[in-house]
Amino acid sequence: MTLRQLEAFRALMITRTVTQAAAFLSISQPATTRLISDLETSVGFPLFERRQGRLFPTHEAEELLREVERSLVGVQEIAYAASQIQKAQKGQFHIAAAPCLASGALPFLLHNFMQEHTDLSVKLTTHASTTIMDMVQNAKCDLGMVILSSDYPSPLGEHLFSLDSKIAIPRNHPLAQKSEIHVTDLQGQTMILGSHDMDTRQAFGLLLVSHGVKVFSNVDTNTSQTMCSFVESGNCLAIVDPITVITYTGNNIIFRNFSPRLMVHFSALYRADKVALRVLRDFVHYVKTNVTMAIAQNGKLL
Repeated sequence: MTLRQLEAFRALMITRTVTQAAAFLSISQPATTRLISDLETSVGFPLFERRQGRLFPTHEAEELLREVERSLVGVQEIAYAASQIQKAQKGQFHIAAAPCLASGALPFLLHNFMQEHTDLSVKLTTHASTTIMDMVQNAKCDLGMVILSSDYPSPLGEHLFSLDSKIAIPRNHPLAQKSEIHVTDLQGQTMILGSHDMDTRQAFGLLLVSHGVKVFSNVDTNTSQTMCSFVESGNCLAIVDPITVITYTGNNIIFRNFSPRLMVHFSALYRADKVALRVLRDFVHYVKTNVTMAIAQNGKLL
């Protein structure tokens, strides 16, 4: 009994004609007939009855099919595992990134990096930083690029950069005339706020309280890109991460320095069994170098 015989049997059970089974397997009809005949010889009982030129599976064939299905699923799982191993050898990786990185900077940087690493295959997904930390720890991704508190212990990671948040302002807003916005300038302004689980939202809230500043807000969202879209469409302001500043392509917003400073800390976290892979570390270095350079030059990454 061979695997090919079992595949031919399953194909014939599905299609019920030798012609279609042969097409399904991409082999000739005589070859399909021979495989079925050899399988019947091997099992010791007929699998099909031939009546008026048509094939009808026997009761024994129906029972055998259940076992064959289970066996072929196992074979398919082995084949899938082998393909994953092969892709890993060629460099297939799953990168999970915080929204501000995944929505602009990383696709651009990955595209350029992969021009020099043509065998690299990447899956890029976006999640909250807390989710990514769990994914890395549970081997659900190979590399996590996250926003982390500066004191977060990350033995399998490295600090990328710490950057100042900026404030997004419509071009026609009165505050756009200022080169730097102080928290006290925001008294009575309409703000789009980050979601409550974002570090910058919490830090900004503390600043407002400590300086006795009251702002109006009835919208919060979890990405700086979305905040910028709100700023463009209305007379409101938003504190945004610095990565968004160098990747945002809208024309109706200007970004200004904000004080007191609100720092955003970025880190790369490696899956335990991938921490030593050179290609991942090379990519992390590439991201760190290019983002830092763009920030230093007050330019755009895209």
